[in-house]
Amino acid sequence: MPDAKSPQPVPQDPSLDLLNLDDDLAELGDRCAFLCDAVIALLKTDDCIDPSTLGGIHAYSDTIKGYIEQLRERLQRVRTQIPVDLKHVGPH
Repeated sequence: MPDAKSPQPVPQDPSLDLLNLDDDLAELGDRCAFLCDAVIALLKTDDCIDPSTLGGIHAYSDTIKGYIEQLRERLQRVRTQIPVDLKHVGPH
């Protein structure tokens, strides 16, 4: 997963960027699943969560949130590059 603070270069081909976004989204889904599993495992223990573990979870969570924002920005750039034929767009 790229650093959330460094924007990814935008390929000139919107189709290629969509494929890259799909790959990145799949990786993000895996990381989110890992974080959820880790938090659940920690909460199932009777021990208290120590400050360094809590800090790590918080930092990882912030990284994921930043990466999600980065994906949204990339997707918005791709959307502006793709012409939309409103006649073929169905209701949502």
